Amino acid sequence: MQDLIEHVKNPIDVIGKAKNLLTENGLLFITTPDAGSLWARVWNKNWHAFVPPQHLFYFSAKNLTSILEKNGFKVMYLSHHGKWFAVPYILRLLYSWTGLNIFSKLAEWSAKSFLKNFAIPINVRDTLVLVARKI
Repeated sequence: MQDLIEHVKNPIDVIGKAKNLLTENGLLFITTPDAGSLWARVWNKNWHAFVPPQHLFYFSAKNLTSILEKNGFKVMYLSHHGKWFAVPYILRLLYSWTGLNIFSKLAEWSAKSFLKNFAIPINVRDTLVLVARKI
């Protein structure tokens, strides 16, 4: 479930369906934005992953672990990994955070230039990576 669980109407049902599909001791891999991260709490409504209505639910390490444990899983691995962000996306974020038109112009230009194919690895520790074993 890579970048999926935050988009579904009933995450607990989806976790239950995943459990039914897995064999004994099967592993469930989940990545999702971490609403409990420092980055998310600092940026609040301006957090890049706060995008309703696309994201229907927001999870933290604590509440997602609890949901999984209540639904027949044991969390085996939990971490925060970075992601690769396209240059135009980064520039659009900078514009939304600062309101400086230069970032808007650069975002437009970069989306049409060779920079549209470049991405930069960034880890602000707001992407939750979790592996849980069916018990």
